[in-house]
Amino acid sequence: MSIFYGVGLDIGTSNLIAAKKICEDKEEITKIRDCYLELKDEDIDFLQTMGDWKIVTINNRHFALGEDSFKISNWLKNEVKRPMAQGVVNPTDDDAVDILEELITKILGAPRYPGEICVCSIPANSADGEIDTTPHKGAVKQIITKLGYTFQQINEGYATLLALNPKAADSNGDVMPFTGIGISFGGGMVNLSVAYKGKPLKELEMSTARSGDWVDQMVAKSFGKDPTTNVWRIKSNQVTKFKEEYFQFDKNYTDAEIDTFGYKSPERKKYFRKMMNNLNLYYENLMEFTIAAFVEQFVNAERPIEESLEIVISGGTSTPKGFETKFKEILDSSNFPIAIKNVRKAENTLNSTVTGALAWAINLEQKKKNIAP
Repeated sequence: MSIFYGVGLDIGTSNLIAAKKICEDKEEITKIRDCYLELKDEDIDFLQTMGDWKIVTINNRHFALGEDSFKISNWLKNEVKRPMAQGVVNPTDDDAVDILEELITKILGAPRYPGEICVCSIPANSADGEIDTTPHKGAVKQIITKLGYTFQQINEGYATLLALNPKAADSNGDVMPFTGIGISFGGGMVNLSVAYKGKPLKELEMSTARSGDWVDQMVAKSFGKDPTTNVWRIKSNQVTKFKEEYFQFDKNYTDAEIDTFGYKSPERKKYFRKMMNNLNLYYENLMEFTIAAFVEQFVNAERPIEESLEIVISGGTSTPKGFETKFKEILDSSNFPIAIKNVRKAENTLNSTVTGALAWAINLEQKKKNIAP
């Protein structure tokens, strides 16, 4: 049986996903929610009576990890923390690198041979210059190298493009594979890459520090503060849960449908509808912002693109039903500088980036094998 060396790792603000190819037609994908919650001793004693939780001890402090931390936080009415913020390791969190190492180790494991290539998603330079990705890349490289892998990086937008293979026709009508625009809408950032015959055009590679987390934060703030406590009425992770379970673009739920979700009183229905409406509004704002940032980036590009291209989209933030339709609608009303023939969303929005990273890792392993003495 052939062994396909090389692993892919998508280091997202919301999820960490690892992928390896076991055989010709089988991939192994492992994921964990990218969040954690510090627990007190009394929390540990209580939780141990309620099930099997992913709890680790680092420097004599206890942490719940991944989906468990998310569930426990909603139960305790606390807010989870993330080792990542706006697509990079959180520079204000002293625990971030330790937690990220713990999470990556859980899903990646040891290499199958010393120095096996691990291709990791690393954000492109921020279009607004607000996010410095250098410390993030250094921290990730250190973790991957410590585990025994050879670190390689890939832009998330380019990984999406490799996974979904957009095609364009040249002036002679010949089909050019891997030619188009890949956009990954992650939790913390949006990453965009343009490729021509598989080659990424670096001058048209960018990221923006506004994505799913920003939507959640803005929707939470739209509910205002409690006047007696001056505390925000809604937490971001409450919006995240609502978004993942109910939100669809331009979907008008009936009262009967809302009843089935448990929002039965007039006040609760009003809350539900406001959540839906504001999610729609801030998602639209996110799309407008992303398109405007790319237009500005393209103005400074040296190479014009004459072909009509396809946009392929992935990332957890793009998951809600109707995302690609809404994006195309906003795109058509903009002054986008490239002719777009289609907008296509990945069938599995969470796995496309890691699938592209894995393909690149296998390709690099093959090249290494071919040049080995």
